[in-house]
Amino acid sequence: MIFMIYKLKCSQPVSCKILLKMVDCENQTLDKLVQQTTTENLSEQNNNEGVKPKSDTLFLYFTAFTAIIVVVGGSCHLVWLSPVVPKLQSNDTDINPLSRPVTTIETSLLAGFPYLVGLLGSIFVGKLSDIIGRKRTMLYVAVLILISNIIIALSSDVYVYIFARCIIFVMFSACLVLVPMYLLEICEDHNRAKFGSLMGLAMPIGNLYTYVFGSLVSSVQLLTFLCGLPIIPFLIIFSLFAPESPVYLASKGKLTLAMQALEKLRKNKSPQEIEKECEKIHKSIKVKLTEERVGLGTLFRHRVSRKTLFLALIPIVVQHLSGVTVIMQFLAPIFNEADTYLSGNTISIIAGIIKMTIILTTAMKVERFGRRPLLIMSTFGSGIALFFMGLFFYWKHFNWIYIDKVMWLPILCLICNLIMYSIGMGPISLAVVTELFPGHTRAIGMSFVVTLSQITIFLLNFLFPIIVAEFGIYCCVWFFSFCCFIGSYFIYRFIPETRGKSIVEIQEIIENI
Repeated sequence: MIFMIYKLKCSQPVSCKILLKMVDCENQTLDKLVQQTTTENLSEQNNNEGVKPKSDTLFLYFTAFTAIIVVVGGSCHLVWLSPVVPKLQSNDTDINPLSRPVTTIETSLLAGFPYLVGLLGSIFVGKLSDIIGRKRTMLYVAVLILISNIIIALSSDVYVYIFARCIIFVMFSACLVLVPMYLLEICEDHNRAKFGSLMGLAMPIGNLYTYVFGSLVSSVQLLTFLCGLPIIPFLIIFSLFAPESPVYLASKGKLTLAMQALEKLRKNKSPQEIEKECEKIHKSIKVKLTEERVGLGTLFRHRVSRKTLFLALIPIVVQHLSGVTVIMQFLAPIFNEADTYLSGNTISIIAGIIKMTIILTTAMKVERFGRRPLLIMSTFGSGIALFFMGLFFYWKHFNWIYIDKVMWLPILCLICNLIMYSIGMGPISLAVVTELFPGHTRAIGMSFVVTLSQITIFLLNFLFPIIVAEFGIYCCVWFFSFCCFIGSYFIYRFIPETRGKSIVEIQEIIENI
């Protein structure tokens, strides 16, 4: 009898129900059992293929949009320097809280050093969230962001600014790991790209929020306090209403709580469907946990894991090497130097509106067009726009006699660059990275990718003011353009399309690349 069970298990997937039937009905022949098992499995597969995904519940939308508020609050400091640097460089003590202009090195430290320290957040948060949960970790992160904003608002020392910004960026790096992971784990296969793209929407909302208040408020302290303000409603709403990740709960064996979380998120499903989804999550976690202990070495131990890590690094590194982080952070100073028809603050607000609008549209349509085509179009289009922007700054650097006739060019190039960035790299990069990692390595994999991206951003932000002062803006902008073209090729050559595919199917594609 044991031999019959073993033989059947090796030849066909067998459910617990069928195995029990074998014990109760020992007289049944093996052929009959195989036929019955095969019929049930094929029937279940056909039913799943024929079922159209149900529409997403309002509570799922509510939870997802609430989760990204912490990213909105953290991303305010991605562009905080844009309205603040001109004030800190001023000799007017009414607008400069430091009582003296900042030096170039201090500006570089304000811009770059927090990114370097911030990589600590992506290192520890994966393991921490596996221990205490996604929700609780997100709440702790939000509290520290709020406290750091208050420290800056009450201080008048540039090194206190640097210290507090370091804490904010440690927490924001943690958000870049936590929030995409949380969004993916509360979603289903058919809607994970749509909700995963909300990360790309949260950052331009935070940017626009800072640009608007930066142009309206002359006080650095008041602006900083306003940057921390979105964290307060997040702490209240998320702590009271948002459920813990059902994947985390299932990984801890808390199946009852996982079922309750799924019941909130899937109110349009029957109890049987919810129970089936919970069992699927629990089984997938048990299989992965029995394979090996997960650590950083797991990412390099197996060929498929190394390939997954390589593929995950491509979109996120290209996103930052496109220069959008640097350009948005120094947008006001850059366009003040360009001396265009519009002020730097006005251009910053326009840029924020464009990014938010296009990314929102992309997030809603990404399942229709696919990730890969949008990423290729985005990187190549940004490369073209940045090339012509660099050409303008080259002409201006060498005092071209006809420069007055093309003062519109950098504004047009910025708009085109932001449109191209917002249809792909902005909202999709992190979502694709999250999809590529299987569940058991997602936390550590995301931590590693975000850590390397933080190092990249640190180098870009620290070196940008120095290179601009020594060689001119055009050198940096052309470097960003070159990186976009190279990134477009790498995405075309290596990144698979993940639209409509489960995590298991994506891993099978990666194995065959």
